[in-house]
Amino acid sequence: MKDKSRQFGVPTMTINRRLFNQFLLLAGASAALPAGAFAEDAKPVAGGTLNFVYYPEPNQIVSINTSAGGPATIGPKIFDGLLAYDYDLNPRPQLATEWSISDDGLEYVFKLRQGVKFSDGHDLTSEDVAFSISRLREAHPRGRITFQNVTDIDTSDPYIVKIKLSKPSAALISGLAATESPVVPKHIYEKLKPADDPSFEQIIGSGPFVLKEWVKGSHILVEKNPTYWDALNPISTGSFSASSPIRARAPRRSKRARSTSDRTLWPSPIWSVSTRCRNSSSTARSSPIAARCTN
Repeated sequence: MKDKSRQFGVPTMTINRRLFNQFLLLAGASAALPAGAFAEDAKPVAGGTLNFVYYPEPNQIVSINTSAGGPATIGPKIFDGLLAYDYDLNPRPQLATEWSISDDGLEYVFKLRQGVKFSDGHDLTSEDVAFSISRLREAHPRGRITFQNVTDIDTSDPYIVKIKLSKPSAALISGLAATESPVVPKHIYEKLKPADDPSFEQIIGSGPFVLKEWVKGSHILVEKNPTYWDALNPISTGSFSASSPIRARAPRRSKRARSTSDRTLWPSPIWSVSTRCRNSSSTARSSPIAARCTN
């Protein structure tokens, strides 16, 4: 039988599940670093700045009531989620260090990392997780689906979260990263209506960085969170620069820039960009985000 894939002169290629998942991570995270920046023999160096170029301009920082790309990219630098995910979309610990699912799929139990604080000094507890899930279910476009089967959240233990469902949910365990389900401080966000955006002073998270400056249309500046639970984070500051659509799609590069940025790009999970920057002057450009590690 004639190969229909070439009927119109369009070549095809075989793509396996892992490669497809890696592509999804790149598309969803909108962030990448050069392969050389994660060389096995490279060691973290304290200090330095992680530079981003982003587009479009975000209308807010945290993805508590929006699925827009800007907050999903910048928010995880300031907020953590219960879980993170590797290249194959397998869950890994973040705010939750352990988790289990009942045999009938109707109860999820998460053990929280103890000693985690929001950048204003308040402890992060199960009450904050429960509030965040309830707010996401009410106001977030995907959160309404991810948490639609949730009937109860037990917070009797400050470091144990028990989520009970009316029926099993295949989407829940894959939707707990900070890009989609950030954990926000209840003592701040309970004062806001679900559709309200937090003010600059209310953007308080438990992530690797703290928001220091936001000049809309120009840049966003974050600094290392000195109390962040992951002590391996070596980066001191992060600088996010706004870009026009044309610059984001086709950035102009000088001869010198090309010599340091022409590297093979491969998907890098957004949490890697959040907390890992090796001693490298390599520059990676990929629409809509460009990232560079400098020391």
